[in-house]
Amino acid sequence: MLRENGFEGMLTRISTKRIREKSIARGDDRDANDAVVLRLTIRHVDGSGAQQTFVNSLESKVRGLNVRAAFAFPIQWKSVSFDFPQHVELDVDFDDITFTAVLTGLKARRSEKRDQTNIVYDLEFQKEVDPSDSNLYDYLGKYEENEDGRQIPAVYAVALRLTDGK
Repeated sequence: MLRENGFEGMLTRISTKRIREKSIARGDDRDANDAVVLRLTIRHVDGSGAQQTFVNSLESKVRGLNVRAAFAFPIQWKSVSFDFPQHVELDVDFDDITFTAVLTGLKARRSEKRDQTNIVYDLEFQKEVDPSDSNLYDYLGKYEENEDGRQIPAVYAVALRLTDGK
């Protein structure tokens, strides 16, 4: 996943979440430290077969993660979800946009179509809200026409790098 050449992905979800910090002194469960964050999901579809290597580089770069074992051949699950105990801060290059976000989770679903195994990876990110985030909405749910004239989801170049100092 942290491969230098990146991968193809699509933006499938953008939402906001209020992070509330309890204030016992005020008694109203709100504090001046309350914040709103942007939550993003980038999807990657890997059709290279049942033997997946997409998560190998993530595990080698981030200590304490144990995701590679779940992808050992033969894969015995239809879907699996990981919430990371230590959040991983990454610089995300999505098409022409670069932003810093925290990787908070990974979901994977396996499907068999026409004797081919596909695994759909959903990478869940959280980032501080920024005025330039409005550019991300242009990528949400985009479709393009293929050479057969059918509408298919648009995919973009995605690259992930560990932030400086991490």
